[in-house]
Amino acid sequence: MVAFMDDVPAPVSAEQASITSKKSRRVFSLLIDNYDSYSYNIMQMLAQVNGTPNSVTVIKNDDFGSQFNVAWDHFVAQATAIASQEDVELKLNVVISPGPGHPSEPKDFGMCSDAIRHATVPVLGVCLGHQGLAQVYGGQVVEAEEVMHGRTSRVFIEGESPLFAHIPNGFDVVRYHSLVIDPKKIPEELEVFAKTQDGVIMAVRHRTKQQFGVQFHPEAVPHVVFDHQDGVIYSLSLSECKIESESISQMWHGSIKSQLKELSEAYTKRSGASTSLFSSVSGKDEVIFRPSRSRAQYVADIDEIQRLIRAGETYEVCLTNHLRAEYALRDPLAFYRMLRCRNPAPFAGFYLSNPRNRFQTPDAINDTDTHDTYALCCSSPERFLRVGADGWMESKPIKGTRPRGRDSNEDSAIAEELANCEKDRAENMMIADLVRNDFGVVARVGSVHVPRLMGVETYATVHQLVTTVRAQRREDADVVDVLRATFPGGSMTGAPKKRTMHIIRELERGPRGVYSGGLGFLSIDGSCDLNIIIRTAIVTPNSVTLGAGGAIVALSDSDDEYDEMLLKARALVATIGAYATGKDNGGGARVVVD
Repeated sequence: MVAFMDDVPAPVSAEQASITSKKSRRVFSLLIDNYDSYSYNIMQMLAQVNGTPNSVTVIKNDDFGSQFNVAWDHFVAQATAIASQEDVELKLNVVISPGPGHPSEPKDFGMCSDAIRHATVPVLGVCLGHQGLAQVYGGQVVEAEEVMHGRTSRVFIEGESPLFAHIPNGFDVVRYHSLVIDPKKIPEELEVFAKTQDGVIMAVRHRTKQQFGVQFHPEAVPHVVFDHQDGVIYSLSLSECKIESESISQMWHGSIKSQLKELSEAYTKRSGASTSLFSSVSGKDEVIFRPSRSRAQYVADIDEIQRLIRAGETYEVCLTNHLRAEYALRDPLAFYRMLRCRNPAPFAGFYLSNPRNRFQTPDAINDTDTHDTYALCCSSPERFLRVGADGWMESKPIKGTRPRGRDSNEDSAIAEELANCEKDRAENMMIADLVRNDFGVVARVGSVHVPRLMGVETYATVHQLVTTVRAQRREDADVVDVLRATFPGGSMTGAPKKRTMHIIRELERGPRGVYSGGLGFLSIDGSCDLNIIIRTAIVTPNSVTLGAGGAIVALSDSDDEYDEMLLKARALVATIGAYATGKDNGGGARVVVD
């Protein structure tokens, strides 16, 4: 990639002719984004290699009416304006990103085909862009014998190429593809100069133009304030120095004091007391949860996802189900306290939508869509997003779950198996790259990093495979910009995010509601801390709903995925059963599978 950017002399185009070779050189890159969740990782790398943050222009493949000539003129005008201000020589290139779909489909590849045909500067195609080189020059792109998403392979260089200068032969890369260039139908214009050990084409170049393609990623990730200690709540407000502002602040503090008093009283009351925020109803001998989609339908959805993965439409889909019980949980705060004891989690939280409103009779509402009073009893182990006042961002996506063992030896063996499972590592790798991409939209160039990749974290009932991603936001981006770039959390969508969310909408046949959203706070100082709303009971006066699911990849087994979905709901189901019936052996509630 360094060779592509700096060492390969590019043909001088008309746009560059006015800049003399005596000036210092600046490289500018046009990155065409095929709606992938890796594109901004490439943007960050290009900016670092080019040497300046403003040296990369990112456009979507359907911007400017999918007309490459218009997009190119726009890019050249931007680059020329910067070059004239800094008195530097222009060196331009085009990079075509990965993406879902097939390069023969205009909806998937947009202006990229014309970029390959008409660009007079170096072109680098990555993954889908690599496949597009073959497609444009008459080759064929077909389904691979084995899908490779988030998995590593060794690549062997054939001959010499400045693209791989200083890279040892036999290097490991991360692959994300289910389509390949057909080795039997290589266009005459192209030559292959890198393959895997089993012969899959990993790199091509044009024989006369400076156009290159690689079937892998250019880099590889592997190589209200409550003081709990003092028990004090601080009610804070900022006001302008005006008399009326002071009176408004005093009114606000009075309102907050009243609400806190009410919540404090509710917290200390015994479950089922007459002053409970929820209406009092009789208990049950057993609470029955029923999935929103049957086992057969869930398995069929997994089969459809794997068909789409093989076709290149997605790499990973987070498929979920809702488990619903017709049960009037009388005191969600008391239940939440029990949940915290039984299933402690680092990003747990309780939310009551309207503390001043008593719940009406169980028949008064059906769900959170038709009434504003509901409770979230959340035992989430996952941080979606933390942004500090200093601008540092952190996300801790989870992909990979196992139950705790019956003894210490079994427990250690299960954790070790999780840490080394290729399928779970592939899931986690894809989401780690997605989060890096989302951070890259708003991050200072060079600041995105992964201090911990795929570490096993152990909780009361499960082991989880967790990655930590950090970056520093740009000065021109605030916390709202960060949320826009990152929401919803990639661990609950899959990758690439936009295309995969359309697939989820079709398969799940209904909105998720607050499930898989975020619960936390945004502060006036520009900070925030939000979890991913998972392992959460959504309580309304006459029902309790749980969301659960998992990431579906090419290596997924349908039965295992369904069982993992139920595993993730197990702690909540058991706690609801214990709360409702007093049975602490897990017999108070169950999921009825059709």
